[in-house]
This record gives sequence, C-alpha cells and structure tokens, in this order.
Amino acid sequence: MDIHQAWKETCRTVLGGEVGELTDYKNYLSRFVRLPLKRSSVISSAPVFVSQEKPLGPSAPVIANDESAAYSNRLSSARLDLNQIKDIDSIRQALDEVFCYSGSVVLGDSQEVHDSDSCVDSIHILDSQEVFEKSKFIAYSEHVRNCDHCFGISLTAESRFLITGPENFASSRCFETLYCFESSGCAFCANLIGCHDCLFT
Repeated sequence: MDIHQAWKETCRTVLGGEVGELTDYKNYLSRFVRLPLKRSSVISSAPVFVSQEKPLGPSAPVIANDESAAYSNRLSSARLDLNQIKDIDSIRQALDEVFCYSGSVVLGDSQEVHDSDSCVDSIHILDSQEVFEKSKFIAYSEHVRNCDHCFGISLTAESRFLITGPENFASSRCFETLYCFESSGCAFCANLIGCHDCLFT
C-alpha cells in the first residue's frame, strides 16, 4: 500500500467512501499546518525541504542531509585567516559563509519519505515535518508521533484514521476535530475526552 491508497482507505473508514485523489486535497488538508519549505541545495541545486521551525532567513544556505559527505569535503578546504578571527563578529561572518542548514532529514528506519523534513522511524510520509516514532501513512502534517493513516494533522500522537485537526491524542476515526483525547468516531468536534460517535459537539 502507498500513501495514496492509504488516503482512500482512510476516507472509506472515516467518511464512508472515497472522495478523490490525495493531491486534489492538498490545500484543504494543509490549511492549518505549516508544511516544510522548499529550498535548493547549495551543493547540487536539488530541492531540499526544511522545517519551518529552523531559524532560516530567505538567503540562508541549505543542503540535503544525504549530501553531508560532499559538504564535509567543502568544509575541509575552508580555512580562517588571521583577519577573520580578530573579533567575534569577524569569526561569525566568516563562518556564515561556510555553514549550511541541513534539510530533508530522514533518520532511523524510515522509508518512502517524500518532500518532508525531520522524519524518524516512519514510513510513507508526504509533505510533512517533525514526524516520529513509527508513524506511517502521514501527509500534509506536522509534529506527529506514533500515528497512522493521518492527513492534515498537527501536534497529534498515538492516533489513527484522522482527517484534519490539531492536538488530538489516542483518537481514531475522526474528521475536523480539535483537542480530542481518547475519542473515536467524532466529526466537527472540539474539547472531547473519552467520547465516541459525536457530531458537532
């Protein structure tokens, strides 16, 4: 199963039927989520995705995490001369010219991660950032831990089959929920704890 099939399965589970292709709903799913920024690598000009939490200015140099060997070679040839180390400001300016931010960071046992940054031990991730701890089938989301089949979510953990909504925990089969904890089968709801099969609540 890939991320697009997982979207269709999630729609069948949460909404009772398929509603279309995942990419057709990107704007809807990401309206409350900060997606990774797309930049170009200073080494290869390839696209690099960086989390919006990183203190990047518009001109800050970036590289892809898998370009670290090439970057290491670039750093080994950089040397500071005596004029560059005369004071703290000179040192900072000289180092700004050689240091780069790393993006498209995918670590641990991760697979099939696309257009994302800061993903650890997760599989089938699309256009997301800060996804951790065995999450799978996640798209257009941020700050996710141990979730699966979730689309357009943020600050959410231990949940499955969610479509849009921030700050949910241990919830399942929810649509457009906010601050729902240990709840299931909820739609257009907020501030629920241990509730099931709720609508407009």
